[in-house]
Amino acid sequence: MFDVKAFVSDLQDYIAGALSPLSRRIEALELALAARPERGPPGEPGVGVAGAIINRHGHLVVTLSNGTAQDLGPVVGRDGFELENFSATYDGERGLTLTFQRGEVRREFVLHLPVVIHRGYWREETQAKAGDSWTHGGSVWIAKRDTQAKPCFEKPDDWTLAVKAGRDGVQGPAGKDYAPPKSVKLKKGSAAHG
Repeated sequence: MFDVKAFVSDLQDYIAGALSPLSRRIEALELALAARPERGPPGEPGVGVAGAIINRHGHLVVTLSNGTAQDLGPVVGRDGFELENFSATYDGERGLTLTFQRGEVRREFVLHLPVVIHRGYWREETQAKAGDSWTHGGSVWIAKRDTQAKPCFEKPDDWTLAVKAGRDGVQGPAGKDYAPPKSVKLKKGSAAHG
């Protein structure tokens, strides 16, 4: 069965790793800005960031509003995935494949969704898969694992009862005054005959 907690944990680790270079860049910018006074001496304008680029040597260069450039050093890490690099494919059953691709880099995560799929009436020789529900003896059973065993209480490792069959009702009186409804006659050319 699909372990949601493990998937979420793995996905969080992956995202944290992908965002780590960006966090370091922001930290470096904050340190660079903190090193300069927010305002110059009275009467002088403050200094802000006017732009930033990564030069051909892989260094982050910040252009300040006073016209000077500040080389903040090499940028570590790689670019993350964008929304255009993401796709999801559903197999119509329990499988969902998440694909992330940028250039030659491709990552796929295959999820097995923990959903119940009703397969109909159970018959001998039926191969039930974990999560399948089957109707047997008027009750609905869910397979706990892949099995060919008949749905019953004697196989608690294979089956769990989802809906128990109800009891038959008490037979009502025959009703001596009961008459079936009268037939309705349609006229030729009516809307029912087209």
